[in-house]
Amino acid sequence: MNKRTDYHREYYQQKRRAKEGRTPQITAQERRRTKFLQEFPGYFDLLQQMDERDRTIILGYYVEGRSLGYLGGLFGVSRQRAQELRDKALRRLREIFTQNT
Repeated sequence: MNKRTDYHREYYQQKRRAKEGRTPQITAQERRRTKFLQEFPGYFDLLQQMDERDRTIILGYYVEGRSLGYLGGLFGVSRQRAQELRDKALRRLREIFTQNT
């Protein structure tokens, strides 16, 4: 399995455990994500309007502290292309934000 599949599998396993009433094992990444979403509750709705790739890049880079090289590896692209994707995702997030305000 590749890193992207492992990341998504872990994320959805934690969500499933939480739905089933089992306490998921909280990681530092989950704590950062939870803290971010608590501090900026409106951004969660904005992120839901983005496609999965853009959302993964925004959360991975800004919330989880992943490097562009790591994110590039998730999507099978170079670090430079991951930077372009991040910039594109930020532009899209700004567009969504201005449409909703």
